[in-house]
Amino acid sequence: GDSATVVFRGEGFALRAAAAAVKAQELIDGIAVGSLSTPLRLRVGVGGGLTRLLVVGDEIQRMVLAGGEASKLALKAQSRAEPGTTLLDERLAAAMGDRIVVGPTRDGMCELRAVDTPPEAAPIVPLEPGIEDQVEEKIALLEPFVPAPLAARLKQMPDGWRIEGELRRVVVVFAEVSGFERSNEQIGFEVARDVLRCHRRYGGVQFKFDLTSSGHRTLSLFGLHAPTENDSERAVLAAIELSGLVRSAAAQHPEIELRIGIHVGEVYFGAIGSSYRYDITVIGDVVNIAARAAAAGPAFGVVVTEAVLGELSEDFSSEALDPIRFKGKSEPMMLHTVQGASGRQARYVQKRRSRRHLAGRQAQLEILEDARKSALKGRGRVIGVVGEAGTGKSCLLADVIDDWLEAGAVGALGRCTFVTRTEPLAPVRSMLTNFVGLSEGDENPVATVQRSLGSYRLGEGTEALVRFLAGKGPNGQGTDGVADDQSWQQVLGAVERFVLQRVAEVPVLYILEDVHLADSLTSRLIYRLAQVSRKHRFLFIVTYRSDPSLVDLRELLDEEIALDNLHLRDAADLVGTLFGADQVDDEVAGFLWERTEGNPGRLTELTNFLRDRGLLRNHAQTVVAPPPGLELLKEVVPSNMAQFALGRLEHLGEVERRLLRIAATIGRSFERDVLAQVAQSLDEGDIDFGVVSLIDEGVISPEASRRPSYRFREEITRAVTYSTIPESERRDYHRRIADVLEKLSDTDVERSAVTLAQHRERAHQLAEAVRWYERAIRLVVFAGLDEETRYLIGQWERVVGMLPPDERPKLRTMANMAVRKLVATARHGLSAEAVELAQGLADAYGRSLEAHERAVVDLWSGAALLGTGKKSAARRALKSAFDKSADNTSRCDAAIYLFKAYGGIDVESSWWLDRASELVKPGTSQALRVELARACQVADRGKLDEARIINARVRDEARRKDQLRIAAIAASNLADCDLVSGDVAHALAGFEEAVVMARALGTRSDDAIDQLNLGICHLFGGDADRAVRHLESALAISSEVGHAGTETEATVHLGLALALSDDIEQGERLVESGMERAEPGGFVHDSGLLHLLHIAILRRDLPLVDERLKAVLALDRSSLPPLLQRTLRRLSSRADELEGTIDE
Repeated sequence: GDSATVVFRGEGFALRAAAAAVKAQELIDGIAVGSLSTPLRLRVGVGGGLTRLLVVGDEIQRMVLAGGEASKLALKAQSRAEPGTTLLDERLAAAMGDRIVVGPTRDGMCELRAVDTPPEAAPIVPLEPGIEDQVEEKIALLEPFVPAPLAARLKQMPDGWRIEGELRRVVVVFAEVSGFERSNEQIGFEVARDVLRCHRRYGGVQFKFDLTSSGHRTLSLFGLHAPTENDSERAVLAAIELSGLVRSAAAQHPEIELRIGIHVGEVYFGAIGSSYRYDITVIGDVVNIAARAAAAGPAFGVVVTEAVLGELSEDFSSEALDPIRFKGKSEPMMLHTVQGASGRQARYVQKRRSRRHLAGRQAQLEILEDARKSALKGRGRVIGVVGEAGTGKSCLLADVIDDWLEAGAVGALGRCTFVTRTEPLAPVRSMLTNFVGLSEGDENPVATVQRSLGSYRLGEGTEALVRFLAGKGPNGQGTDGVADDQSWQQVLGAVERFVLQRVAEVPVLYILEDVHLADSLTSRLIYRLAQVSRKHRFLFIVTYRSDPSLVDLRELLDEEIALDNLHLRDAADLVGTLFGADQVDDEVAGFLWERTEGNPGRLTELTNFLRDRGLLRNHAQTVVAPPPGLELLKEVVPSNMAQFALGRLEHLGEVERRLLRIAATIGRSFERDVLAQVAQSLDEGDIDFGVVSLIDEGVISPEASRRPSYRFREEITRAVTYSTIPESERRDYHRRIADVLEKLSDTDVERSAVTLAQHRERAHQLAEAVRWYERAIRLVVFAGLDEETRYLIGQWERVVGMLPPDERPKLRTMANMAVRKLVATARHGLSAEAVELAQGLADAYGRSLEAHERAVVDLWSGAALLGTGKKSAARRALKSAFDKSADNTSRCDAAIYLFKAYGGIDVESSWWLDRASELVKPGTSQALRVELARACQVADRGKLDEARIINARVRDEARRKDQLRIAAIAASNLADCDLVSGDVAHALAGFEEAVVMARALGTRSDDAIDQLNLGICHLFGGDADRAVRHLESALAISSEVGHAGTETEATVHLGLALALSDDIEQGERLVESGMERAEPGGFVHDSGLLHLLHIAILRRDLPLVDERLKAVLALDRSSLPPLLQRTLRRLSSRADELEGTIDE
């Protein structure tokens, strides 16, 4: 089941809590679940008294935990309640008196049966005045309470939507900590913080934090939002680290215990609750099994199921427990305790029997050879080798190892891995345990280490290092224990001293691979060793991929060797060596180099692949392609490496081939049942065998779903497989797939209208495709998805155009689709395109439109005309829409647009704003839009403070309602108030905030306005170069979508930005061009006059300065916003300075 803690505070809290408990029991009564119709039951406990609401965690992730007297009483009552009942503590019951009906009192508890006098519903408390202050700080305080991936997903959901229930395959970590009494309650909070940090560090999501009688239990999920192939490893590593942290706390508080259980499988993930408040939760058998596994294990043990153990790599050591039986399971379940990551063993290097040819690496080999010789002469070197996968880092080092060993020196190699990246000094420990001769079964490892290190003077860290190497942490608590930083520093110092004394004895080569995966202590040790005196006989080589975290280390290296892909000549050299040939045909060499991009690893793989199949041969010491030559290779070898896996499948049987072709036709993911029904000629056994074979070959992988499902590992594999199917066979597959999908229920996710439309289209069943596209269009229109609506109608129009004229939809249907496309285009901000669509619609279907459709066309064509700057035409269309529309929502929209269309005529615009206010429904998004319009009107009148108050109120309310687009517009308006007030710094911060909010939801016109605002801020802030980038982007987007107002404003401001940066002539032309389109008396026009004055000053043209200064001074300066007034004063001063300089 599930559990929840609910806190009631304030006046009448006890009666409200009792009423809520009774109501909850009523709601759940009669609900049954599962195939056996098992009834759901609630066990409710209600307690009263002092409560502590504690925030546990840190700045990145937090959770709220209820504690104190009331919580303990409620928990005690809940644990004693029978299913379907509610228990109260007797003091709370007595306080409510005859307002409730209770049963007999027993052990200080009584059963709550009814509430005779229900309390009034609690009012929704309004936000306190001043909510607009420090908004960013307040948001920052709330964000840590929601996991970041979940928060991002919630932000992107349309208004009114919630996360729907899904089945997810996840790794569940259930941890229960006990032994916390009031005397050490603070320790419990510290442990809770550690839980959050451990799980977050490994990518887990904390979902539950519940009280127990003497502690708390937690539920964490791995692989929920971003599944990876090593989710089980991450979960186990987090659990091991947590166990060590709690064990450390238990050293001072022996009554504290921790038990952890881990299981993997499917859970229900989704929202439960009401539209007013709901919770994101996970429910399922996996959770229960993880909890039972935790209870079955030893204190501080990490217990995993067989399913989890099977997903762990060999890097983990484990021990089997006695099997246990679970309710509802026919067979006992095997459990195991995981002790920790065993780590990959480092080894002392040995010379190879033969050397591998390294093509194109002569310069790198010479650098390493020089370093080797210098090191052997007592001039130590630290070398870095950087390169991506397949570039040959390990192969390059193999030659160094051979040469080093031939000189009679010794060497050791260690490797950092993902699994050990959080195990302190894991690769270093492996290297040193080899040196001291420590084996896994050593009965006295401490004595063995002491004996081997006895001759070395390692200082104060000797004991800590011995314990560490012997399998215990520096504090003696074991490798999964936690030591303070001072202890680890002692270990690092001892290791450093050991290395220095060791290289004084004998030349030593130390190689540490993949240090981009190093744990933090190993990284610190590398930094320390990289700075030691070079007056010793050592060569220290580290390999890594390019990673920003290694910038500081790379600066300490004596030399960095970069391994890039091979040039064509070197690639041919490598191919010739693989064949034992003297040369490679030029066309063959070019082909192989192009297909592998010169990556040595890929080139070797492809060459061996073609050689083994006789597609390349050594003819007279030349590698050639047999007849018909290169054309055959071009057909056989895909254009990139992702397709090589497909080429390796040629040995598969016919069953696997057929299944693969059908699966590729279905799509990237496919259900086993659909695959089986389409593959009519194959029996169940053949299908199961074929699917297993394809999994084994790495072509497909299982996918978590309600029914057995699979997924292509590489999309390119699916695409290439599909391209090999003959057209007639391909059509037949699509037809059969569509037939199968249509038989599924309407609620089945696989029965997507778009998917069916595409399959029918590709089966060349065009009339059926049109029908399914129409169904899909209805769904996206209903959901308000404008971009998807435009795309699907475009697809529908394309398929309709392929039909014979007598089979095409009726004229009414065509007209209806045209109207929908117009609305979606206009709402998406593509004004110019919408105007064209409106004209075409009127010409083609004007007489076929019904009255309400004509009103819709007038509304959205008017909005589009307004966007293109054609205000007179926009007013006519919008007035027609206002008069013709039958519903108040459309009339209100028309009135809002008319307010904007009459923006320069105050009486008219006010009249239309009043009409909109009369028509709007309170509490709707439309009401917020009306408020935004009123804020603009107030700002235009110069009342900026009043405009700020309105915009802040709208922004906050829109955020509460998840109407992010309106919130973004309000935030942008607030920033605009700051800008025209002259506060450029705050304006820039505000516009950047608006951009962040609007980016996921905005339209192309929104993008243009965002770029324009940022550009203006940088321009008036004195950063012309940044202004140019933003304004050029604004100009390009607004020109593309036909948003005339934004295009004009961007042109004017870009002109000055260019003039200030590098091109006065072009800048002046742009300002003048924009001024021709700007409305006199507006912000853009007045800004343009100031920009022209500024450019005249830059030219040092005094007559032109006088002429333009007069034009500026002719403006009504009292009506200029503070930003332009300040700019005018500054430019007037500069003009005076210029005049004085020229006079002199």
